[in-house]
Amino acid sequence: MDTNEEDTSEENNSDEIEELRRFFDKVWPEVLRKVIKIITVFHEERAKRKISPRKIRVGVFGPYPGINKEIIMQVARYVSDFGFASITGDGFYLPNNSSDFHDIKEISPQVITELFDLPDVPQYLYYYVLPRLARRAIFFMNDERGQTIELIGCFDARIPVLGFIVHNITTYGDSDCIYLLKRGNISACTVPDHLSCLGNARKRPRCPFYDSINIPWLSKQLFLRRKTSVLVAVKRVQDLRPVINNFIVKGMPREFLLDNIEERS
Repeated sequence: MDTNEEDTSEENNSDEIEELRRFFDKVWPEVLRKVIKIITVFHEERAKRKISPRKIRVGVFGPYPGINKEIIMQVARYVSDFGFASITGDGFYLPNNSSDFHDIKEISPQVITELFDLPDVPQYLYYYVLPRLARRAIFFMNDERGQTIELIGCFDARIPVLGFIVHNITTYGDSDCIYLLKRGNISACTVPDHLSCLGNARKRPRCPFYDSINIPWLSKQLFLRRKTSVLVAVKRVQDLRPVINNFIVKGMPREFLLDNIEERS
């Protein structure tokens, strides 16, 4: 083979490689979408067998640094005590068994977690899958981090969400927003929709979701756009128990979420 033939062969190989590269770039999003669908179905089938029916599964999500993880796990135990299964990013509690925590590997084997370590597979998609295992979800919103992906996943899947903050100020008295419903140490936002929120008003009223913990507007919208979702402020995690009962057991919408909750100082 002479030099010209070798050059032509190399050029052809290069063209074929480039064509294959363009082909995979084009089909990769669809391949990834189908892989995520398969993984979601796989998790759902495992969850049915190892956790509970979806109708009594509740996701509990939030950031883990510092004492945050203990708050998340405490809420997950409350959910279990009410007869529901609670699923976190690390694992799950079965209904009525808040003393035995199960590793997430029981429904998500290593081969799947390793898949999301690959550079071309966005890891956030794994956290987008987990909310779809739950019928309802609870989010700790003091420090917004990776749970935003899970929150968006819940919104896209139309899963009702209860967002809560823990802060020593849950009300600002007479300067509170007119949409803030209060019961002792608990306050809930009852604004009809995101367009009615007074957070952008020229003379903005006080609000625990702006002034105590300033939740980013993107996330606020995900709570406010649907009446099945709600934001709640509590002074202590323990104050959340009756709210969780009304949210997951009774399925109350935001305007009634604090009904039958005693006034406590």
